[in-house]
Amino acid sequence: MKRKIKKAAVIGSGVMGSGIAAHLAGAGIPVVMLDIVPRDLKEGQSRSIIAETSKKKLLKQKPSPIFNKTVLKLIETGNLEDDLDKLKDCDWVVEVVVENLNIKKSLFKNITPYLKDDAVLSSNTSGIPIKLMTEDFDDGLKKRFLVTHFFNPVRYLKLLEIIPGELTDPELIEFMKDFGENTLGKGVVLGKDTPNFVGNRIGVFALANAMRIALEDGLTPQQVDAVLGKAMSRPGSAVFGTNDLVGIDTMVHVVKNSYEALVNDEMRDTFKTPEFIEKMLEKGLLGRKVKKGFYTRDKNKQKLQLDLKTLEYVPAEKPDWKCIKKAKEVSDPGERIKVVISTDDPGGKLAWKNTASTLIYALNRLGEIADDIVNIDNGMKWGFNWDLGPFEIWDAIGVKESAERMKADGFNVPEKLNILLENGETFYKTVDGDRYYFDFVKKDYVKVPVRNNVIFLSKLKATGKVLAENEGADIYDLGDGVICCTVHTKMNTVDDKVIEMLNRAVDMVEDKYEALVIGSQAQHFGAGANIFMLLQAAQEGRWWEVEEITKAFQEANMRLKYCEKPVVTAPYGLTLGGACEITMHGHRAVASVETYIGLVEVGVGLLPAGGGTKELLIRTLNDNRVAPDAMTATQKVFETIGMAKVATSAREAREVYGYLRPTDMEIMNADSQIYYAKQAALSLVREGFRPRRMKETVKVAGKVGYTALILGLQNMLDGGFISEHDMLIGSKIAHVLTGGGVPEGTVVGEDRLLELEREAFVELTANPKTQARIEHMLKTGKPLRN
Repeated sequence: MKRKIKKAAVIGSGVMGSGIAAHLAGAGIPVVMLDIVPRDLKEGQSRSIIAETSKKKLLKQKPSPIFNKTVLKLIETGNLEDDLDKLKDCDWVVEVVVENLNIKKSLFKNITPYLKDDAVLSSNTSGIPIKLMTEDFDDGLKKRFLVTHFFNPVRYLKLLEIIPGELTDPELIEFMKDFGENTLGKGVVLGKDTPNFVGNRIGVFALANAMRIALEDGLTPQQVDAVLGKAMSRPGSAVFGTNDLVGIDTMVHVVKNSYEALVNDEMRDTFKTPEFIEKMLEKGLLGRKVKKGFYTRDKNKQKLQLDLKTLEYVPAEKPDWKCIKKAKEVSDPGERIKVVISTDDPGGKLAWKNTASTLIYALNRLGEIADDIVNIDNGMKWGFNWDLGPFEIWDAIGVKESAERMKADGFNVPEKLNILLENGETFYKTVDGDRYYFDFVKKDYVKVPVRNNVIFLSKLKATGKVLAENEGADIYDLGDGVICCTVHTKMNTVDDKVIEMLNRAVDMVEDKYEALVIGSQAQHFGAGANIFMLLQAAQEGRWWEVEEITKAFQEANMRLKYCEKPVVTAPYGLTLGGACEITMHGHRAVASVETYIGLVEVGVGLLPAGGGTKELLIRTLNDNRVAPDAMTATQKVFETIGMAKVATSAREAREVYGYLRPTDMEIMNADSQIYYAKQAALSLVREGFRPRRMKETVKVAGKVGYTALILGLQNMLDGGFISEHDMLIGSKIAHVLTGGGVPEGTVVGEDRLLELEREAFVELTANPKTQARIEHMLKTGKPLRN
């Protein structure tokens, strides 16, 4: 009988436990979340108050651990004294209590009698050996036990480490890996039962090593973080910022455990807690949770950094180093790292020392913490948000060249590296679009495993499956009569070249293919229109160009909507402005659950004019669940567009804002998105897809509605909540939504709404204050309120 997880239980409701429960519920798995009964329980309080309170806190946590409020209905709370019976129908029970062996063993002893004979039992420990946790288990339970180590915050960090014990059933390992990837949307790394497993073993070393270099070289936190963050293709929080984010006390706990456990580690001393950190603990400088750590802000909100010698706060001055400036000019992550470590300045030297140490440490851990380099690389990418893993970095900077530099600088380069250099030049290579990694046991290259529900566009490109291309987008043959239009401009913004390829894709699919997918595998689906191009045209007075490209984009989207063959869009990540409009004009969307979608044009002084205003109005007016009458529906759309509301998940986009329809799909693992978009397209074909023949019409709120919206704007202006220019933008949006000065109840068609959108867009583009907003956004990445 095939194993299934229909219901799960989480034991422990702290930040981590409640985060796991929330993620399971978000994946549609009913969850029982249990915690202890408080020792100081007051009269009248629920005995399950700890778990109940943790559940309520999920609504207030930032960033939100839940996809929407409704997922909380799938979380049932209880306590460990009265509610163990609730475990009897659970298929998976995960322990997430304090990192104390005796407490864990006692818990397992108490809950074991309530487990189903085939239930999976796991621990979220970050390093307590499985052998010690399971020494009282019978062999049957040992076969069903493993470590499932999530990273915090659970929703946002992709990594799930699965660590089997000596007796864990191999079939269970494969099942949990599949469940983690396909149901929970995680990137699964298979590691070994060693201290800190994979991600934390390498990641914590890299952080601790960087702090030691900072002390030795007299560098400030701001200097270190300016280099070892985005400049080195790592998260912006870098080293000291990451410590503040995680919590200094938490990081010290991890580092101390590492030092105590890693008695045979050649770099053990790196994990010794520096004296200045011990003093920080004494002074209560614990990081962001107390607003004081390596960084803080003064009463004027100016950023301050900790002087590592005096432990006093001083201004956080950004270093003016060449390596940082050079890094900003390079988009490729590997090239960027190579540029920085090759620069002869303090930042370049810091980056080189930290990189060399980390790469050597990672290679020495191969076979100890994981069997192959792929799992180690993925651990760092998915758990620490590095753009490249250690071995991918080594390839990027040149294995042989960097090894020679390491030797020259006195680093102990592992003999293991010679095995690679005797049999190849890089840790990875690509052959016919397939990626291979070097296996140090086989002394040969082995194909990187790929799930059967993943389509790599890069492989299609390498194998000649590109049907058409220009500077803005490509069109791929996905097979089975399905083609895919993929944008590849900077931030996947929409420009004339993208519009050209959208039209070409429609031409091709209507001519000889069965269905069209619009999707991508860049970082984001799209950040909107190319506002730089708009600004140039506006400042030079070329209004006809603004109108032409706006009309062209509207027409391209309408061609998607009225295409003779199925069109499936696949939004994910940032799906803003024009990207949102493309999404809304497909026949079905297959969205990653982590889709941040919205019509945000007001942020640059404009309104949605690629059909977004029109489409959201039509959807809302025609959906009786959302609004019972035209005015209520119009008001909702007005607020959504006027306040540039962005859905923070696909579920919220569907249930709250209407950017997605009830029939649109969502998937947990974005790696499979193109595959499932293709399947959705083929499903529409099999269902006998019928194209729309009649353009839609709606009864608008008319002049009465316009007056009501303007009155609301005036009240906000009088109250100082909006500016005169905000008032102007709002009035343009109101004019479009209410049909352009027609009587209440007038039937208005799509073409007229598009015309109103376009007129308002061009007029606003000509306004100097809108141009100032666009220019400010391009320079700072932040909106200007003028």
